[in-house]
Formats: sequence, C-alpha cells, structure tokens
Amino acid sequence: MKEPAMCASIVEAMQQNGAYEEVMDAGPELGRMKTFVQMMSKPCEISGQRQRPGMPLFPGLSAEPFRDPAVYPAVALLESGFDSIANEARQLVLDDFLTYFPRGTPNSEAVATADPGKWKMFLFSHMGSWVKPSIEKCPKTYDAIRQLPDFCGDYPWCDALFSLHLPGTHLPPHCSMDNLRIRIHLGIDIPGGCTIRVDEEVRRWQSGQCLVFDESFEHETRNETDANRTVLIVDVWHPDLTDDERAALLRMFNDVDVKKVFFMKRLKNINADPVLIRELELQSMVSDGAFRRS
Repeated sequence: MKEPAMCASIVEAMQQNGAYEEVMDAGPELGRMKTFVQMMSKPCEISGQRQRPGMPLFPGLSAEPFRDPAVYPAVALLESGFDSIANEARQLVLDDFLTYFPRGTPNSEAVATADPGKWKMFLFSHMGSWVKPSIEKCPKTYDAIRQLPDFCGDYPWCDALFSLHLPGTHLPPHCSMDNLRIRIHLGIDIPGGCTIRVDEEVRRWQSGQCLVFDESFEHETRNETDANRTVLIVDVWHPDLTDDERAALLRMFNDVDVKKVFFMKRLKNINADPVLIRELELQSMVSDGAFRRS
C-alpha cells in the first residue's frame, strides 16, 4: 500500500518551491529522477511486488534483500571500530533510550501489534539532524558514523542509532518508506535466539560483524531470549544512485514543507518523551540546523 496523500503533499511542495520544475527541466542525467517524481504524483501498488515501500520505487536500482557487506566501505570502518562503539553502547542505561511505539508503517498495520515498550532507540541522527546529547554521551560512535562513506545523514529518512530490543521483542513484518537507502546493522550484544528475516531469508547477527540489507523489502526481527539485543543501525545511499541523483533527492526532500510532511508522519510512531516530540515539531519548521534536545 503506497501513501498517496503523503506523496501528493511532497509533489505539491516541490511545485511551489520550484524543485519540480528544476527536475523536469534537467537533462538526461536526471532521467530516472523525472520518472520517480512523476510516479510520486500517481503512486500505485504493483501486484506481487516484493518491495513495498511507502513511496514509489526509484527506478533502475538493483534490488537484493540482503546485500554483500564487502561492497560497502562503511562496513569495514564500522567493524574496525567495533570495540569503541560497543564500549559506549554498553555504558548506556535503559533511561538513555527512547521508547518507540510503532503504530503502523507502510504495508503492515500489523506493526501496531508489536509489544509496547520493548523497542528502544538511542538516536544519533534523526530525520537529517544530529542529536547533540547522544553525541556528547557517545563521541567515538558519533565520529565513526559521520566519517562513513556514503552515509546519507542529510536525507530526512536516514537513521543512525543504537537499537535495543528487550527480551521477547517481535517487530512484525513491515517495509520501509523508500528504496533509496541501504541499511547496515553492526551487531553489538547478540543473544543466541535473535533473528532478522528480510524477504524470504532469515539470518542471525554476529557481534562485531555487519549485516547489510534493503529494508524496502518486507522484514521482521525477533528476540526470543531473556537478554537484550543491541545493534548499531546506520543508513547509506543506495550504491546505484548517481551524484546528480543524490543532490536532486536532497533538493527535493529537504524543503521545509516536505520535511514537515515527514516529521508529522514520524511523530505518529513516538509515544514518549514530550521534549523530543516538541523538538521534532520545531524541526519541521526549518530547512536545516542541528537537532537539539533539552
């Protein structure tokens, strides 16, 4: 199920701020981008499609549920910095994490059934902004993230965070918002009964190693143990996107009105920390700037 109202709002904002005309008047280097924007105007579901993100699929990008980690330079850097990253993650206490209450994401209202309060997040980068208190608590992890090749932190749907699943957590099947990013999980604390399914394949994390996958495919995770599971999540650009396409996507999605659409959608999934929610509301009113939480 696509999200036609959201997509229509994005296109309307592009038309008002001139981004739509810029894309359509560009040369062949933005041919795929033109098709993508036109698809945003009339999103539709393709029967039997294995990828079902909330926005239309950007055309011409390779599609594999799990990706080869060796292709991504960010993987080697994360794994080489594992000790410092893990040490900082293990110094955090439960109160340092936000609670995420999924209330439905693209193509899976079942996500709303996820056990309340069992999915915890420690945000480094969220919707295009750095979270300053997290940087102060985990400076080595922040340094590692910001130096990653192809990290797409300026893109509002990019995430960088520690993801903590408490014992018994099951995140039901769901798809992400887009196919523009590739998601990297660095295993930190991994009990033996933890799995991730992407499309039809189930894998297990390994401490100190990365799993790389395309979250526009349906995926779900399970922690069927009595211990916590912790991974570092970072997003990088899909390797098939050109520099011109990346720049055009940032021009498209970093508009104030477009960011506001994204923020309002994400706020629906956060049912904790009024201060954070207020800061997200404020961020929806500006085009850039550091994310602050007091």
